Amino acid sequence: MKKYFIAETEEEVQFGDTIQVDLTKKTKKGVHKVEGEIRFTPDSLPLFLELGIIEEKEVEDEEMLDFQDSPCEALDDIWESIDAIEDRLVTLEKGLSARVDKLTEQLTTLLEVLKPEPKKKK
Repeated sequence: MKKYFIAETEEEVQFGDTIQVDLTKKTKKGVHKVEGEIRFTPDSLPLFLELGIIEEKEVEDEEMLDFQDSPCEALDDIWESIDAIEDRLVTLEKGLSARVDKLTEQLTTLLEVLKPEPKKKK
């Protein structure tokens, strides 16, 4: 894969970036300077390469990130923590549900005991 860098700074640039260009040329009539900004596009690439402003480098695939693998160990730890929290929530939910069922049963029994007797007709 090809990547592009500013020649003097080794800063990576991508298509769509704007690059500050300062050109100086000595002629018989003196030194001439041109300053400006040029958008880095596939069309402007040949000009940048010819002027030596941009360097093109071939980057090996092994240098690129593989997003199928976790980018860092800390992220793996976070995912493990999330899984553990989810497991704990399921356990707590089951326990809470069982307690609510038991309390409902106890309240029903208590209400039956405390239920007033119907009055007898005389």
